[in-house]
Amino acid sequence: MRGGTIWLVLAGAILIAAGGASLFVSFTPTPPAPQASAPAPTPPSPAQTTATPAPAPVAATAPPPAPSGPISVDSLPPGYALDTWQRARGAAGKIENVMLTTEEPLPSRALNDGDVIEISGWAGDSDLGARAAFVAIAICGRVIATPAVDGQRPDIARNVHPNLGRAGWRARVAIAHVPRCADAKLDILAPMGPFPFAVPLEGSRDLTLAAGGTAPALRGPAAPLRRAPTVVPEPRRLTVQGTGNVNLRRCASTDCSVLGALRAGTHQAIVVENTAEWLLVAVPTAGASGWIAKRVARLD
Repeated sequence: MRGGTIWLVLAGAILIAAGGASLFVSFTPTPPAPQASAPAPTPPSPAQTTATPAPAPVAATAPPPAPSGPISVDSLPPGYALDTWQRARGAAGKIENVMLTTEEPLPSRALNDGDVIEISGWAGDSDLGARAAFVAIAICGRVIATPAVDGQRPDIARNVHPNLGRAGWRARVAIAHVPRCADAKLDILAPMGPFPFAVPLEGSRDLTLAAGGTAPALRGPAAPLRRAPTVVPEPRRLTVQGTGNVNLRRCASTDCSVLGALRAGTHQAIVVENTAEWLLVAVPTAGASGWIAKRVARLD
């Protein structure tokens, strides 16, 4: 079976993720083709020259009104400790952009309570295509935002894994909600499935924070921050039908590559995802994980 992030649970209590090489694709925009310079116009002859009336004065355009009311953010103070999550090996996505909400890059000065930043990227297991339900955004070791992962990302489905077409996420974080520490770091984890462990995203970075600044009026999310589950799901009885072996695949399609196989009979399995026609399962006794078609397997 090829290397990758493997979902294994021992006796329904301990989950082991076997880390391996994950596929991450960087996208470099193609610069526009240079346009040919237009030939310089030929000056008109004196006979062709006519007086051109001066253009009418243009009325000054008023600047667009500043947004009124509180700024909607995804962060909440004071957050909870990031080490509430058991950090698994490997990587499951990427932090792609960190900027001010005005679509400007982060300034060279230290961020203060008057700033709001926007962070975006994608999250999901690039080997088996399990999409994270949300990401846990932490600064100074405290989780302060848990935005949902549900944004359309056809580029990730095309270049990373076909099951990750909705693996995008985006969050606004108010610096007024961020704790202060000597070496501030933006750290984002992707919880994978109903387990108390999470996988880091590529792209963690250092931040410079300062005290002070006038915080704008803020409106946080209606729901509280999502936390690590306190109960590990019990293994399910998976019955593989037939008399031979049934393939475990990289994604929910017979066109996807085969990662391994399960023999016919019953197995104790952890269900990572359950779709209309496929199951993503981890089978500790077989040391295998992958997608299996429901037409040849059932949960009891």
